[in-house]
Amino acid sequence: MLSHPFWQQEGGAYIMDIFTFILSIVASVVAYFICKWLDKR
Repeated sequence: MLSHPFWQQEGGAYIMDIFTFILSIVASVVAYFICKWLDKR
């Protein structure tokens, strides 16, 4: 299985930090809407 060449660049750690940060924001938004949906029920 080949990795995408984008991840093979020297700034890979920096890109992974940005990806992790964005993923945590998305997870927070999803959790917020799940809580809001559960409060309605």
